[in-house]
Amino acid sequence: MFDLPSASDEPEEREEINKVYGRMVLALSDGLVVTASARAEAGAMMTPYDLLMSFIDEIITAQAQCALNGIFLRGGVSIGPFYYDNNILLSPALVRAYKLETERATYPVIIVNQSHIAALRKLRGIDHYSKEAEPSRLYFQPFKAPGQRKGERFFYLDYINFLSDPGVYGFFNEAERKAAFDRDRYSPEERDQILQESHIKSAARGMRRHKEKLIEGYLASNSEKVRKKYRWLMKHQNRTLKGYPATYAGALIDMNQFQPP
Repeated sequence: MFDLPSASDEPEEREEINKVYGRMVLALSDGLVVTASARAEAGAMMTPYDLLMSFIDEIITAQAQCALNGIFLRGGVSIGPFYYDNNILLSPALVRAYKLETERATYPVIIVNQSHIAALRKLRGIDHYSKEAEPSRLYFQPFKAPGQRKGERFFYLDYINFLSDPGVYGFFNEAERKAAFDRDRYSPEERDQILQESHIKSAARGMRRHKEKLIEGYLASNSEKVRKKYRWLMKHQNRTLKGYPATYAGALIDMNQFQPP
């Protein structure tokens, strides 16, 4: 999910893409370290803001894919120098990210310090976006961490909001894909409506799958500490879908069935 070359069907191609975008993936025990370089070759074709926000986008996508497979992750994101050579790994940023994950990310979220988001928003290229479409405002949501100290402010990568967005999905089925491009039978307005409704149905299906994985994980656990984390995600899913079309109704979770003992 996080584009480790040896886990790809085309490892050489994946390795080359990672090199161009300055990506590296390391497996450490039961965790992953995923890095991105601001000096990547792709920086010649992208603004610094787009280069690093594309990295955030890939993390959210990977987290969402893991969740749809019943793997719920937590982690931390930090900015800073990173050195890796001959199995020697040095990085103050890694230490900070680890502390965020272990000390602040109590629930299955990937969190980042507000100061880092502020740094991203100062990068060249952000002015290409309108305020409403600027990615950092869509990806990050405020997070109140247990034991949070005065003056601290954290955000988390909102993969559930990403999962609910029809824009990240394809057609619901092949028949609807064909209909959306059938110029003989449908007007441009009708084809656009078919496309929009089909993508909404795909997104709703994705959210129903996420609901199923949450419930499976909840029922498989005998630990109230763990179940509390599943309930947090369940409530977040319900909040995210509030006001969504009726197509999403099957993805809502009846929290009365998952009350603590």
